Amino acid sequence: MKTVDSNKQKLTTPEIVVESITQLNNLQDEVDLPLETALLAIAEEGSMEGADTVQIGNTVFLAHSGKGENKNKMWGRSFNIDTGRNYISNAMEYLRYLQNKNVTHYTTEFETDTLVPAMQMIQKRLKKTSDSAMYIGVTEDDEYIVYVKLGKDSIR
Repeated sequence: MKTVDSNKQKLTTPEIVVESITQLNNLQDEVDLPLETALLAIAEEGSMEGADTVQIGNTVFLAHSGKGENKNKMWGRSFNIDTGRNYISNAMEYLRYLQNKNVTHYTTEFETDTLVPAMQMIQKRLKKTSDSAMYIGVTEDDEYIVYVKLGKDSIR
């Protein structure tokens, strides 16, 4: 997989999303959508009401806010081509960003097991440094789901 260390070269949001989707399509046995269709869908998703797109390093986080009693909950995903170590730092910074927005719960899903070690590292860091917690599970479809409960203690 191609990685671009954000400490050496910071890419634009479109560059990150295009490369991330291209790499994901290359990992899958069956491509769900052609690249152009997937990019159009992501652009449309990013312009939806309640969508929040944030770039940290060479990782782009796209999330959606809940409504009503779920207004402090978000569901999202990331597009990453940064190094593994940077991805972990980027994700921790993103969780701090969510905390500052008064988000209390964040959920994400992903298909391949390549992100599991990074999620486990983030889980350990959260446990050591704050009252926030992360839970990693597997769905019936053998995909991964991650729940983060953001606490009151500032994430370090």
